Amino acid sequence: MEKIFRGLQILLTYKRVDPDADWCCAAEHDIIYAHGPKKVTKEHATELDDLGWSWDSEFECWGHFT
Repeated sequence: MEKIFRGLQILLTYKRVDPDADWCCAAEHDIIYAHGPKKVTKEHATELDDLGWSWDSEFECWGHFT
C-alpha cells in the first residue's frame, strides 16, 4: 500500500502544473490506473519505476499492478 500511496503522491505534485487535466483513478483487472502527467522529472520517473509504477501508453496513464 505504501508504494501505491507514494506513487500517487508523486503524481499529484504535478496537479499544480495542469489543474484542469483529468485527475482521476480507476482500478480494473488487478491494476490501479492514475491519470496524470506523462512527463515527470527524471528523479520522479526513477522513483515511480522503483515503486512499481509504469506509464501505460494504451490508456495514457500510470499503472500499478496490485
